[in-house]
Amino acid sequence: MVFMNKYIYLKKETGVLFLLLISSLLFSFAARADLRCEAEGATTVADIGNTDIITVSRSTPIGTVIFSKTMTGLKVKCTSSALTKSDNLYFVRKNLKNILGAGSGLSMFVTYKGNRGDTPVNILQASDVGYFGPPGTSFNWPEFNLSDVTVEIVKTGEMMDKVSVPSNLITVFQLDSSPSGGNPASFFVKNAPNINFVTETCRPLNQSVEVLIPPEPIKPGGFGSGPGTTSVSNKPFNLEFFCDVSVSGKFDVSLQIDGVSATADPAQGVLKLDETGPGKATGAGVQVLHGDTNLPIKLGTPWKIASYPNAVDCRLTVPLIARYYQTEGTATGGKVHSTATFTLTYE
Repeated sequence: MVFMNKYIYLKKETGVLFLLLISSLLFSFAARADLRCEAEGATTVADIGNTDIITVSRSTPIGTVIFSKTMTGLKVKCTSSALTKSDNLYFVRKNLKNILGAGSGLSMFVTYKGNRGDTPVNILQASDVGYFGPPGTSFNWPEFNLSDVTVEIVKTGEMMDKVSVPSNLITVFQLDSSPSGGNPASFFVKNAPNINFVTETCRPLNQSVEVLIPPEPIKPGGFGSGPGTTSVSNKPFNLEFFCDVSVSGKFDVSLQIDGVSATADPAQGVLKLDETGPGKATGAGVQVLHGDTNLPIKLGTPWKIASYPNAVDCRLTVPLIARYYQTEGTATGGKVHSTATFTLTYE
C-alpha cells in the first residue's frame, strides 16, 4: 500500500510539471513573433563599374548628386514566424554616413515616401501580416507593394589624396520587423570600390597664353581720339581645356579672368598696362572680349562655359578677342603689356 501511494504521488507531480511547461511555451510565443520577409525581384540598387559608372573629381562641387536611382514597383512577401501576430513591418535605412570611406567625401542617402532621414518608417501593421507558412513556402505568403525608393550618392566633403572604399557589398535598406528584426528582405549596392576618383575635372592645355595684338596708329576720329575709343586691330585667341567627360553629377563649369582694371568699371574688361616709362604707351589699356558675342568680359566675374553631364566635349575651347582701348583723354604710342590670370570654378 505504501508503494502504490508513492507511485500515484509521483505521477501526479509529473503531470503538473508537464502542464506548466506547456503553459510557459505558449506564453513565450504570444510575447514575440518576428516577421520573415523576402524580396520579389531585383535586390541590387546599383552595380558600380558594371551597370552604373561613377567618377568623382576633387573639384566636383560639394552638394552635387553624383548618382541617383529610383526603384519602382518593389514588392516583398512576408509571413509571421509564428501562429500569432505581434510585429509591424518597417522600412529600415542602414547607417550610411561613412559607408563609402571617410576620405571619399561621399555620403549615401535613401529617400522613402519623401523622407530622406534615417528613422524607420512603419509600412504594415501587425494585423496585416499573419502566419502563412515557414521558410521555403513563400509562394503562399502575401505580397505587399512598396512606395518608390530613391538612393543617392552625394559629395558632402572634400576628397582626400588617397581614397579606399572599404565594402564591396553595402546593405542600403531592409524591410524588417521591430524592434530587433527577424529575417529581413535586404537591398544592396554592389562593387562600391569601383567608384573612380580623379584629381581634376578640367585642366588647361597651356598654363600661359601670349597674345600679340597688331600695332594700331593713333589718329583723329579713331583710336586715340578720346576715352572709350577702341582699335580696329585686334587679336582673336583661345583658352583651351581638356575635360574628363566621365565625371558624374550635374554642375556648371565657369571661367573667370582677373587682372587690374584700367577703368572704374571692371565690366568693361580693360586691363591696366603693366609698365610705364620711356618707350611705353600711355592713356590706353587692353580690352578682352567674348569671341562669340564681341561683348567685353567682366573682370573678376565668372561666366558659364560648359555644364556637366553630357554637354562637355573632351576638348573645351573658349574664344576671346584682345584689342586696344583708350582710357584717358590723350593716348601716346609705345610698347603695351598687360597681364591677366584665369581660373576655372565648378558649381
